[in-house]
Amino acid sequence: GLCGHEVLSIVAASKHHKHRNVVLHVVGVSAVSLEGRWVLEISYVATLDDEISMMSHSHLQTLYSSTLGDVWCSFDVGGNQRLRVQASVVSWGSDTTVQCWLSQGEFCLVQNADAVALAADGTWSATVPFCVEEEYSRKHRLTACTHPRWSMQGHEALIDEWFHYHFLLGVEHVFVYDVDGSLERLVQPYVSNGSATYFPSWTTFSPALHAASLHNRWLLHPLSEVHCIHANRGRSRWIWQVQNFDDYLSVREPLSGSIHDAVLDKLTHMSRTGPVISAVHLASVFFGGPRKVRAGSKLPGSDPLPLFAQWQHSPGSPHCEDFRLLERQGQHRGLGQWGNVLADPEQLLAIILAHWGRGRPGTMHLDMTNGPLYVRNMVGIFGDTAFGSMTDVLHHERIDDSAELLMRGAFGHQFWGKLAKWRRDHRGARRKLHEREKK
Repeated sequence: GLCGHEVLSIVAASKHHKHRNVVLHVVGVSAVSLEGRWVLEISYVATLDDEISMMSHSHLQTLYSSTLGDVWCSFDVGGNQRLRVQASVVSWGSDTTVQCWLSQGEFCLVQNADAVALAADGTWSATVPFCVEEEYSRKHRLTACTHPRWSMQGHEALIDEWFHYHFLLGVEHVFVYDVDGSLERLVQPYVSNGSATYFPSWTTFSPALHAASLHNRWLLHPLSEVHCIHANRGRSRWIWQVQNFDDYLSVREPLSGSIHDAVLDKLTHMSRTGPVISAVHLASVFFGGPRKVRAGSKLPGSDPLPLFAQWQHSPGSPHCEDFRLLERQGQHRGLGQWGNVLADPEQLLAIILAHWGRGRPGTMHLDMTNGPLYVRNMVGIFGDTAFGSMTDVLHHERIDDSAELLMRGAFGHQFWGKLAKWRRDHRGARRKLHEREKK
């Protein structure tokens, strides 16, 4: 790991840029055992000073010169000895991962090191410190990771319901990334009870990136995604990349138990007995239209309809880019969808443009477009989408009220009462925290 740092910005020595600094914004360092060997992976975005390069869909683009040439990793292993191994480099455009391949014996020597020196054909070099963490068993079966959010004040009801819903469904931990601190008070009860990890100022490591992110909500998605992958290796069996708090992980049929019993344990068994699953594509279906309220919900003591059941107009199928479905791609609709990624963090290398997972060579990418899990994108909560306003997207009359029916089937008719109690408890917990802060 990065010794407690969320992101570590390191100035690299460069021969090509004598009058400017090449800065590596390192978002993750972790080691994975693969078929008798170990690979130490260092993921970063490279920039020139605080200059920002952009790519398709306004995502951050790494400095390409940092990915060129042969890269070597060297370690001080004690006794005035250095271990030097050749590395491979993987780059998807937004970020770069250097892979230092080690035998079992070499990996044992590296346990004594506290940094890895990277050098590329004499053109640039940088030293990345790391800490060797003690071995431990996995803590969570499923962790959800949000994209960096901002301006979330006033959404207490949404945050409480979103957490409660997903904990009931089977999510066991949530990584919450914030840009402006607006989520701090909303998520504090979950941080206090250990069910969430919160990053209040995700962009402060770079003033230029922070300023740009306030004007471009997609800019820093790749950094948080790669950070989530590294941070959950060895900690969580599966991760789910959440676009926003209007995304609700959903099931197509009532569950008997959690999604682990119904789906994830089966995926884990498949990975152990057959080709290893690295990434699962989950279809994302829009829900919006006029807001539905329960009759009498405004009466004293009554509970409103949960937010995930208040918007029921839907196109009924995932948003799909037809121009991507060319020739053989047309057989795999997940390649043309703006969906969500469910993944094994140890087998996942990156998430492309926030919607497509890319696993290690030889692993299986599973398309679950018609599978038991999907994501309800409740765009009605915020009123629009990345593709336009709800009036543009939802011009149809299709009504889908399955969310309410499925939740009743999964958790019984007492679910709404449990949800109301959860809201009251967390409002009370949040109130007590605020009173303590004032004192």
